[in-house]
Amino acid sequence: MKFLKYLVSLKMALFFVHCSVLVIFFGAFISKTLRYERNYRIFPGGAIILPHAGGKVVLNDFAIDYYPGTFQPKEYRSRVCLPETGGPIKEYDIRVNHPLRYKGYSLYQASFEITAEVEIKLIHAQRVIWEGAWQPGDCLGIPGNSDLRVKFTRFLPDVYEDEKGIRQVRMDAVRNPAMELHIYNRGRLVQQQLVFCDGRKNKRKAGEEVLFEWQIKNFTTRSASILQVVKDPGVAIIWTGFIMLFLGLGMLLFKRQL
Repeated sequence: MKFLKYLVSLKMALFFVHCSVLVIFFGAFISKTLRYERNYRIFPGGAIILPHAGGKVVLNDFAIDYYPGTFQPKEYRSRVCLPETGGPIKEYDIRVNHPLRYKGYSLYQASFEITAEVEIKLIHAQRVIWEGAWQPGDCLGIPGNSDLRVKFTRFLPDVYEDEKGIRQVRMDAVRNPAMELHIYNRGRLVQQQLVFCDGRKNKRKAGEEVLFEWQIKNFTTRSASILQVVKDPGVAIIWTGFIMLFLGLGMLLFKRQL
């Protein structure tokens, strides 16, 4: 019993407790200064290059499962492979709360995005002045007017009106899709416009002035996976500090019971 009292001495217990606080603060400092966190928007066939690790994660497939009879997502997952691991290439699923850990990085399934390539006609004075395929982010200079440019800012899978008649957007499934356009005059935003894929919904409101008319011929949707890539070297240090803290407190409690 005296030997146990010697091992679990007060000085040793206090040493663990005090050192644990320093270790925890040091880990928090490392985490704040060296933590890496970034969201990647990636389509099947694309890859993520892990910084400073030389690793590559390739997205083979992305799938969304909905609850039966609804448009509410039940699960979405990314199927990836690690071509640099050597040997036969294995596939891994990344799902919500089921991250993939590789070369010190953790890859989380953060969200997803539904986007589209849209085949569209630009009409002015009842005449088609341009037609082609567009993707979000594309810009177009208006033929015959060098001051005007149009940007396809984003694809909206579902536009609806709430009980107050205010337009809202749902991003989880394609129901009433539209494209959002920004029109610039000499670099200044002069008009925002929604163009619905269902042309019957593109009627002008009373008193509304529209610079151009658009007609969507076709659109092809694609689902992009949004993966959050995190590397935090301070986490292991913080956990070490907490283990030391609990060990020191346990030693103090054990000493009191001797």
